[in-house]
Amino acid sequence: MNILLFGPEYFGYTTIIKSSLERLGHKTVVYDERHSNSTIDKVLIRLGFAGFMRAVSKYYDEIIRETARTSFDIILFLNPETIPVGKLKRLREQQNQAIFVIYLWDSLRNKRRTLELAEHFDYCFSFDPVDCDLHPRFKHHPLFFSKSPPLVPKEGSIDFVFIGTLHSDRFRVAERLVEQLRTSGRTAFIFMYVPSRLVFIREVFRCPQILTSRLIRYSFIPMERAEVERLFEEAKCILDVQHTQQSGLTVRTLESLGARKKIATTNRHIAKYSFFDSENILIIDRNNPLIPEDFFDGSFSNARSQEIDRYFIDNWVRDVVLSHKHQSRSGGSFL
Repeated sequence: MNILLFGPEYFGYTTIIKSSLERLGHKTVVYDERHSNSTIDKVLIRLGFAGFMRAVSKYYDEIIRETARTSFDIILFLNPETIPVGKLKRLREQQNQAIFVIYLWDSLRNKRRTLELAEHFDYCFSFDPVDCDLHPRFKHHPLFFSKSPPLVPKEGSIDFVFIGTLHSDRFRVAERLVEQLRTSGRTAFIFMYVPSRLVFIREVFRCPQILTSRLIRYSFIPMERAEVERLFEEAKCILDVQHTQQSGLTVRTLESLGARKKIATTNRHIAKYSFFDSENILIIDRNNPLIPEDFFDGSFSNARSQEIDRYFIDNWVRDVVLSHKHQSRSGGSFL
């Protein structure tokens, strides 16, 4: 099949999905969903600044011209927030044989404009179960892990690892846990990516202790994926602190379980998933985070491994993208 994929530059997710599609034998053309990835431009997108949106419209006009001679079977948008509704309609008219699919890894509470876009898709998926309950047009489907599970998991040399973006209360949760674990002689590695200096200033304003902390490393450059994977392999336990406005499972959660690593998470919704096993997953209180010493003891339990493996990227692609290939566009209720 011919697949047209629109996705943001976000920790390599779009590239991972493209690689899986091609591995499964499908020709895939990719465009960035945003015409610019600067922090200021992202703010202007959400504000709908008229002058900026003219540049976005021009960007999509060019894409529509470039793809006019190719007949696509499926057009997939990942976490869209940029494309104007008028350009989406025009793309649908041009590719009137294609099935249009939208997948969200962010909460609709953070991206209200996406609801307007969703009305123009045949199939809508979200990682967030609460959003799906509130908006029945969306079907719940968790994210994925991208690396095949190890035959023999590596014995971790670092007790506790967190790698993620600085936002919400992540700093407070991580620092309290590191202080607790170091008191008992445990080792920890905490890395927080800061998308821009503006974001850093905002977070420091919210939590001034960020400036004086010596327990957490910050960078304006995201960590390379290979280094993330190496640190996950070295970890005994991985920390997950989901955004306060989200209930869906992060990629970090699934990557951790896929790597057969224990995880401590603030996301209480994880207990509802079929792979939940208290031997591997500890739900912590974000207001009073504590990890019992005995959680680090013992190996990862493989009792629910088959359930975990359902979330491998190739299975995700089959469920979210390829399962519609024999269906018609009439699946969308807006038609």
